[in-house]
Amino acid sequence: MVNPAAGSGRTARMWPRLGEELRRLGLEFESAETRRLGHATALAREAVGAGWPLVVAVGGDGTLNEVVNGVTDAHGTPLATTGAILTGRGRDACRNLGLAPDWALAARRPARVATLTVIGSPPPLRKGAERIPALTEEFETRGVEHWARRTMAGRLGDRFPAEGVEWWIKFMGGAPLSTLIGFNARINYSDIRADLPKIACPTLVITTHESGLASVEETRAWQETIRDSELLVIPGNSYHVAASHAERCAEATLEFIARRGAGQP
Repeated sequence: MVNPAAGSGRTARMWPRLGEELRRLGLEFESAETRRLGHATALAREAVGAGWPLVVAVGGDGTLNEVVNGVTDAHGTPLATTGAILTGRGRDACRNLGLAPDWALAARRPARVATLTVIGSPPPLRKGAERIPALTEEFETRGVEHWARRTMAGRLGDRFPAEGVEWWIKFMGGAPLSTLIGFNARINYSDIRADLPKIACPTLVITTHESGLASVEETRAWQETIRDSELLVIPGNSYHVAASHAERCAEATLEFIARRGAGQP
């Protein structure tokens, strides 16, 4: 499901080359472009009905949310596997999941990843799964936007502009209910500790001094299980660090790629 408008039209420019590369790698697939809000959900449901076992969102956070909504039932149970090629600007999905698609790829297909940057990730075994029933009740009775507003201060920290905070609240509040329920049940509190030692590429981990997800010491403990990794700690108390410190994260990532990615395929 390709959203050509994602990333201010960047996806429309990228997709022909991406699709060609996927076919060159021997992958067989069909693609469809979204034309309106909610279209990816409808297309994903059609794909599930046609028997496709894997439905991939090509676009931003909104595209992925719609596809997930289309491949899960009302209880959050997946009817097909969801994939993502994230070409939008926010990539909030990666931050929310804690395990970016690139991280899983680095662990399970190490030859395909030259360097990896992990920004604002929770510990590989996140505490709090016992809160899932209460979160589900909050989503169902008060709405997703209520949850987004209640938790946004920790996500963006106390230095983020008020108008930016409100934008993120509205953006995250628009996520489908079934997406949040399925995400918490199957992804948010999953155990990925076994993957970390398998990551072979140079890896940069970025967090803040007072992240609400984990202390610097806790982050360093799992970061050091990635054998060729570095930790960058930025002043602040947000955990959506790529949003609250976008320029600093981008600069650090580009510097890391230039320094550690030289000579990589």
